[in-house]
Amino acid sequence: MPTTRVATIVGFDSAWTATNSGAIAALRNPDGPDPHFVEPARATFEQAQRSAMALIDRPGIHLLAIDQPLVVKNENGMRDVDRVAASVLGRYAGGVQPASLARRSMFGPTAPIAAFLHALGTVITTTPPGAGARGAFAIEVFPALGNLGLFPEFRERGRVPKYNPTRKTFRLDDWSRICALAADEYRREGLGEVEGCCRNLSSITRPRKQDQDCLDAMLCLLTGIIFVRTPSRCAVLGDERNGFMVFSVTEPLAAEVEGTAARCGVAFRRLGRACG
Repeated sequence: MPTTRVATIVGFDSAWTATNSGAIAALRNPDGPDPHFVEPARATFEQAQRSAMALIDRPGIHLLAIDQPLVVKNENGMRDVDRVAASVLGRYAGGVQPASLARRSMFGPTAPIAAFLHALGTVITTTPPGAGARGAFAIEVFPALGNLGLFPEFRERGRVPKYNPTRKTFRLDDWSRICALAADEYRREGLGEVEGCCRNLSSITRPRKQDQDCLDAMLCLLTGIIFVRTPSRCAVLGDERNGFMVFSVTEPLAAEVEGTAARCGVAFRRLGRACG
């Protein structure tokens, strides 16, 4: 059980642009006697902002785990942190979408993510908020990389799960498996209602893109829960000045990412020593 009580944890799988939809899910009072799960729902930035503002409308610490680059300073190309992630994921048949200020509809001071963070008064952080903190904090998460740490069997088999139903590489067995593994993880966290939501997703035999968005929101939420409850299971690649991502690690994945980061001159930091 964490020493710092968090009022709300939000998982937001954004669509990066103002016109497309992602999904948002949340857990209020996660470590209290009666946690309240807000089931994942598709949401544009505008809809997600309204939902998040309603969720953080009380005093305390609120954490938003967002699947989108939050700190982008490079004018073109790809962030250094993304180069490291791409190098690691490339070994497992995965990839990374480049983030730069050249993509003005997604990044920079006038992008939807900037307005979203400003409206909620969020502080971008790479460290779990302490007991004296108050307000909304945001971390960037990246499920594509984090899945290798959350669910080690994907790394051990040598391939990331292919669960995007809009792509030709989609595999129904991967979809069912990652949903089931997420459910198992929520069960270990003692969150039966959230586990049930993942079990329901795993039973979908013809998932749609909106189902995948909801699953990714659940994976963001799961990372946020682990970040707060068991930070020793997380690592930070990069830094708050040039771009970063928080993700779950095992010892083998941490060693692999750390070695790649060192070769690329990118910061890597474990949030604790013990890892499963």
